[in-house]
This record gives sequence, structure tokens and C-alpha cells, in this order.
Amino acid sequence: MRKYNLLIVFIAAAQLASAQFSFNMFQTGHCRDTPVYDRINASYNAQPTKPTIDGEPIYEDHPVCFNVNDLGTSSAYDVRKSAYLDLLSGAFGHTYGCHDIWQMYSPKHEPLNGPHMFWYVAVDLPGANQMRYVRRLMESHPLLDRVPDQSVVLENDKPAPGRIQAARGTDYIFVYSASGEPFTVVANKISGNTLNAYWYNPRDGKTRDAGTVSNRRDNKFSPPSNGYGQDWVLVLDDAAKQYQKL
Repeated sequence: MRKYNLLIVFIAAAQLASAQFSFNMFQTGHCRDTPVYDRINASYNAQPTKPTIDGEPIYEDHPVCFNVNDLGTSSAYDVRKSAYLDLLSGAFGHTYGCHDIWQMYSPKHEPLNGPHMFWYVAVDLPGANQMRYVRRLMESHPLLDRVPDQSVVLENDKPAPGRIQAARGTDYIFVYSASGEPFTVVANKISGNTLNAYWYNPRDGKTRDAGTVSNRRDNKFSPPSNGYGQDWVLVLDDAAKQYQKL
């Protein structure tokens, strides 16, 4: 009987080794500012080509790295930043989670690792509501020709707290500045002589006009505000395409 069991295990292992997974997935251990964008981009560029996703980024209102005493709990900014960095570095989607909701914390359940509110209150947390603004931006321009491209910006290797992350289509660019730090967009990365520019606010989905710029020279941009929690997305469109402003 033992020989047959070992044979079954061997066959199962061989089948698993030869299997082709449909997509790749990472998770970050609920730590703040994990550079998962590097893993996503590496997977995005690997062969054979497969979709990739951060399947468990930091949850909202979650003990950071499971260490609530020393590191506190995550904020809307933490989960928002994960979403934009994931999607602009090549992820095909994003998962939102909440510490109070995954355990369905309520008066009927014992709390696990310090939830702060019942699940039916947590559904209205700021980060949860701000996911709609992520979706609105991502669906505002053609999806299928969008690629992550850090060569779009000169400041392309900053660590997560002040990360500048870029993606582009053939005629538009998205640049996310995680803490509102200025950056320089390199010329001629998309079509068009003139580019329409505006700022998209991930906190409320509102926009601020940034004028028009020449696509034949590098352009420096400074977000409307900067510092912790002051993330912004610059949108650049080929003016000739007449994209509708968000």
C-alpha cells in the first residue's frame, strides 16, 4: 500500500510541475510600502507572458505587518497607494480588503487581532469608497494598449513612500506621485505635438487643470500638494484625440 501511495504522490507532483498556471499572484503580508511593483513588473515582463496580480495587498484598518503595538493600523492612504502602484506597474486588477470585514466582526463574534468597528460600519471606510476613483481612472482611457513604462519619467526609481509610477497608452500617460513629489515627463513617449494635462485626485476623484504642454521637450510637473497622504495622478492626453476630461 505504501508503494502505491508513493506512486500517486509522484504522479501528482509531476503533473503539478508540468502544469501551466493561467496567471501569477503575489501577496504583501499586510506590510506598509512593500515594493510589490517590482515583483509585478518582473512577472509582467517574464516569459511565457501571463497576467499578474497582487492578490492580497495591505487591508484597510489592518495591523501593519500584524504588529499593531509598534506599527499601528493601515489607513485609506495605504490601501489607495497599493492600488495605484499595482495597476500602473502592470497588474491586471486589484483586490481591496478590510480587516474588520474579512472576519465579519460583529457583536456576535470574538474580535481577532484588534478590529476597530463592526463590518457593517467598515463598509463605509474612506479607502473602500476611494476604490471607485481608481476604477474611474483606469476605465477612462483605452485599456488594451496600456503598458507600464518607467522610462516615461526621469525620477523612475524612488522607493515606495515617494514612488513615481507611470503607465502609458499610445496617446495618453498616467503618472502617479505617491506623496506629491515633483517629477519630469520625458518627451515623445506618446503621439501628439501638444498634450493636455490635468491632475486627478485619488482622494475624491476631482480634477485640476494643468494646461497644455509641448510633447517635443521634457516637462517638469509639481502636484498641487505634497507630503504624507497627498498622492496625485497626472493625466496627459494627445490633444488631437480630444479625450473627455474626467
